[in-house]
Amino acid sequence: MEGSGWKLQLFMQRLLSDKFVLEDDVHKFAASSTSKLVNAVNSKINDIGFALTKICFEGKYYYTLKNLMDRSLNNMENDNTSNFAKVIGCQFTTIHIQIFSDCIKTMISEGLPISSEKTIEPSWTSVCVRNGLSDISQQITLLDKLIKNAWLSFGCSNTDIIPGIRFYVDLSESFPMDMLPNCGYCQSPIVIYKYNCSKCSKSFHKLCIKSEICVICTKS
Repeated sequence: MEGSGWKLQLFMQRLLSDKFVLEDDVHKFAASSTSKLVNAVNSKINDIGFALTKICFEGKYYYTLKNLMDRSLNNMENDNTSNFAKVIGCQFTTIHIQIFSDCIKTMISEGLPISSEKTIEPSWTSVCVRNGLSDISQQITLLDKLIKNAWLSFGCSNTDIIPGIRFYVDLSESFPMDMLPNCGYCQSPIVIYKYNCSKCSKSFHKLCIKSEICVICTKS
């Protein structure tokens, strides 16, 4: 990375701002060697408890900033929001964190996305109301903020709310997902949109598999 200090600085500014970067954009920053860029970044952030890691989300690869410190939330069921707040950030209030937590737990238990439409259950509005947030404009503002920060995302339709990339990076181990299958492509737990290969019956995220048959079976 000698002579490319400005590129490293720009990349780190982008990473610290967004917390994740699409792999194609990393290649643009790296120019000649992605591995050198990753090693250079990690040499500067490992000592403060972070690492640049590569993950797959919705069929695309990203490099993301991962917090290496112990973030275990052993008492999520008991509404342990103080530790949760350290991970998700101080920009969210206790009620906001409760809503996000309830939203994820509902998706895990129901195996369904949360709908942004009030007439379809489970809905974003119903989750917000049962956690004490009844103002519609505040509900919309909170959803926009969670999506902007990639804690939540829109799924196969613009009304399906699903876990975001930062949930899988920083919080997936904090929720009870031991019984969920892992995607045969990205290895992340399948919360919703489970799809089975028609040939080998392995489980995949619907957004990770491009056809009715998985890549492994296609090549065999």
